[in-house]
Amino acid sequence: MKLETLPHLVCPACKESLEVEVFEAWNPGDAEATASNQVAEGVLVCTECATWYPIINHVPVLLDYPVPLHGEFRTLHAGRSNWPTSLHPPQGDPRPGEGWTQRSFSRQWGALREAPLTFSYTHEQRREFIRIELDWPPLLAGKGGRLLDAGCGFGLEAKLLHEATGMEVFAADLNLSLLTGGPRYQAHPAIHLVLASLYRLPFRERSFDRVYSHGVIHHTHSTRDGFDALLAYPKEGGAIYIWVYAHEDFDRGLLRARVGHMLELWLRPWIARLPPALQNLVVYPMSLHHYLDRKRNDSNREQWRFENSVHSMRDRWTCRYAHRHSFNEVIGWFVQSGLDYRLIDPVAYRQAFGYDLIGIGIRGRRAEEPR
Repeated sequence: MKLETLPHLVCPACKESLEVEVFEAWNPGDAEATASNQVAEGVLVCTECATWYPIINHVPVLLDYPVPLHGEFRTLHAGRSNWPTSLHPPQGDPRPGEGWTQRSFSRQWGALREAPLTFSYTHEQRREFIRIELDWPPLLAGKGGRLLDAGCGFGLEAKLLHEATGMEVFAADLNLSLLTGGPRYQAHPAIHLVLASLYRLPFRERSFDRVYSHGVIHHTHSTRDGFDALLAYPKEGGAIYIWVYAHEDFDRGLLRARVGHMLELWLRPWIARLPPALQNLVVYPMSLHHYLDRKRNDSNREQWRFENSVHSMRDRWTCRYAHRHSFNEVIGWFVQSGLDYRLIDPVAYRQAFGYDLIGIGIRGRRAEEPR
């Protein structure tokens, strides 16, 4: 964690400011340095609610509830003279299904990491997709500013968002693979990674020029609640963008697609509850079939790897939640929240990629006049 990140962070439980206790510092330009602006290991302390939060492998873990790594971290650093003995780890409760979601996506992103392809996009294609997603409102284009990435996976998305927009990116995710990506991205001055729940993000409200969440909130217990939680973070004149699964993608599909969707609705909740070893017995045969199909038919088949297929199959079959919504429903969320909205330009997407966009991608900003 960079020390300059600290003023932008707050306690996820009480939203008060945090202090840092450094256990191990790291300087990317001088391996022998004993002090730097990079905190590799340490704790963030909230004196208001007497809570400590670990910094592990350069990533602050700002969950508002305890997980096993808190006890492991406390045992590892028990002998330190600067350990905040009068404080406790977070004491809140996770939202419904968050434990399942964390375990599922930790396995999913931990296996893929920074692969040449994210789903079916190369890095350059993903940057172009981001430009299409965030091309409105025009007043925010090319102005820099601060962007909140709610659901960054392994961390690569934060890097691509910065490259596509030039904005300083504060990226959060629930999955534990983010701790592996910490050293890779934390050295970048415009990228800040945090492990947190999107329902209790450790940032100051109304402090971001743009809030971006692609393919994330439909994997929580309530897509609408996830959307409402993110609405706290765009500043005055800022914008929010979400992309979620669409009902219409299956309504217009061929019989094969509709049958596959029905099987997913029935089987996925059962597969999500299986222990990892049994999940693998289901996921790997599916992944092999998917891999062979992609190697024949995908436009980026030369770069497609087996781990891309494993990632795709885990994303489809092992998530506890994968809600789908209609365009009318999601547009209603924006209107009811007092936002002007605009859909992604389907013509621009087809011109860039040669096929139709799936899912629902919508930008919104606070309406100048009350509706």
